[in-house]
Amino acid sequence: MALSPINPTQLTPPRVEFIDPRSGAISREWYRFFLSLLTATQTNQDEVELAPDATSLLATYDAMLASVSQTSAITSDGMVASLESSLNSLQNAFGVTPPDLGGTVTSVAASGGATGLTFTGSPITTSGTLTLGGTLAVASGGTGQTSYTDGQLLIGNTTGNTLTKATLTAGTNVTITNGAGAITINATDAFVGTVTSVSVVSANGFAGTVANPTTTPAITLSTSVTGLVKGNGTTLSAAVAATDYVAPSAYASANGLTMATSRLLGRTTASTGAAEEISVAGGLTLSAGVLTGAAGTVTSVTGTSPVVSSGGATPAISMPAATTSVNGYLTSTDWNTFNNKGSGTVTSVTGTSPVVSSGGATPAISMPAATTSVNGYLTSTDWTTFNNKGSGTVTSVSGTGTVNGITLTGTVTSTGSLTLGGTLSGVSLTTQVSGTLPVTNGGTGTATAFTAGSVVFAGASGVYTQDNANLFWDDTNNRLGINTATPASKLDIGSGDLRFSSTGQRILGDFSNGTFANRTAIQTATASSATVIPIVPSASGFNVGINLETDPTFVAASVGQVIVVAGSEFRINSGIRGAGTYLPITFFSGGSERVRVDTSGNVGVGATANASAILDVQSTTKGFRLPNMTTVQKNAISSPAAGLMVFDTTLAKACVYSGAAWQTITSL
Repeated sequence: MALSPINPTQLTPPRVEFIDPRSGAISREWYRFFLSLLTATQTNQDEVELAPDATSLLATYDAMLASVSQTSAITSDGMVASLESSLNSLQNAFGVTPPDLGGTVTSVAASGGATGLTFTGSPITTSGTLTLGGTLAVASGGTGQTSYTDGQLLIGNTTGNTLTKATLTAGTNVTITNGAGAITINATDAFVGTVTSVSVVSANGFAGTVANPTTTPAITLSTSVTGLVKGNGTTLSAAVAATDYVAPSAYASANGLTMATSRLLGRTTASTGAAEEISVAGGLTLSAGVLTGAAGTVTSVTGTSPVVSSGGATPAISMPAATTSVNGYLTSTDWNTFNNKGSGTVTSVTGTSPVVSSGGATPAISMPAATTSVNGYLTSTDWTTFNNKGSGTVTSVSGTGTVNGITLTGTVTSTGSLTLGGTLSGVSLTTQVSGTLPVTNGGTGTATAFTAGSVVFAGASGVYTQDNANLFWDDTNNRLGINTATPASKLDIGSGDLRFSSTGQRILGDFSNGTFANRTAIQTATASSATVIPIVPSASGFNVGINLETDPTFVAASVGQVIVVAGSEFRINSGIRGAGTYLPITFFSGGSERVRVDTSGNVGVGATANASAILDVQSTTKGFRLPNMTTVQKNAISSPAAGLMVFDTTLAKACVYSGAAWQTITSL
């Protein structure tokens, strides 16, 4: 359709905020205003058709607001950019150029309208002050009032939709005190009246009469119940003798009841029967109606073995543990010992000469008498014979003969010496030598026969000994075992630590052999298992790690460290020792360097970092990718730092955090 000319100066800007606080976008009123301005620019063209019309554009704007409110907050800068983009799109679509909206305000006027408020100082043409006065009407949220007295309240009035000032009115026996911001209401004790009639209703065993019932009534109560009275909480009635109480006649001597000293009366039947005498005995006394029980005090407690008492009124009772000489309780240790004792039956007893046994379970044990060829007991006859043997003096001893090269010569008649000479030879160690050769004479100092694999060492007092369980030599496989008698390696330590007690010690081996199979290696002894080497400090709270040094003398070295610092951080460090040189840290994979951290801390990925770049990522086939996440995930980042960047997959835009809000890089 053809557009009617519109004068842009007749368009009034809306009196609302430019940015809608609910959505963070340009408000709908301002959008409509700018759309009207854009339409007005078409008045210089003939028959320009709007496509789409204003209604469609506003519907599109509403859809845009809904989308924005569901995704993320958009800053005012972003809204200005969005508005500029929308105006440019409309300009391209209609082929028109929006007019320059610049200019000068020449007059500002203000009016209170129908609110009851007034402005003074209007209009302002250059400078001045607008003063707001008047009384805000009820229809505009005011009270319509300008003054009050103490205690006045505002009461709604449907007539004219107004608020009327009113105060509370005091009534009978009620006083009202109106104060500044407070109302006090008091009531007096003058609520009096007149009793016109009083009467008594007979019930629950009571009846009554009233004298002067209309003036000064006097009430007299009466009851038809005689004798003792009983009640059930509601009604009073006469008590029944021998049912509710013991009748006085039950105590008459005619009933055979004699009250004696220290006696009680009672009934053995629950509800009926005459009173009977109950004796007071068993350490109880009855005095002045009070039944008192006898009391006593423990003065001493003794114990009979194996129970032991410390005596006195508060004794400590105990029992000792049983031993070979003490009666007492059986300890758990002794119980286990006795429980593990074996049991059985003697089936045969043998004897060793000169003891003789007939054998079997009931053997006859005997010993023969000793003779010239039989070992046995000494008979009394032989004892007498031996005892009567005489005594005398050797008068002559001579020596002669040669044994294993040693000769004995000479004769002794009373005093003198026999001479031993020659050279010892041909001595049989198995048949002619007995005893143990001391260590000082070249022997072992022990008669123990050492077993195969024994590593003999000097034990206590220098005597040679063996300990195969803790020190063993496998001569077949040339293996030494410590704390094991079955070594599986050249040196096999069954348990315990391997300690280097001095300083400057090293583990040496071929770690550089060109053939991997021939290199010295560390491998777990557990079959089909991973090899993990723990390195731990001697106590908690200290550093632990590995130093890799280029100088074997530890003087001037480049040092690479892999270290856990006092349990607070894991560190890969490039250091130096002495005059060593700091080295960059590089990471290789696939046979090529992938990442390099130079000695200035610059990180290069795919290349050495430029000296001016803390992070330098280079590639001719790949790009740098920001973390991808939705708008919801982006907004959920806790305390984002200024400069933080992500790629918002909901917006399909890169975003950067300004320090106050997320900004969308709209040119991407």
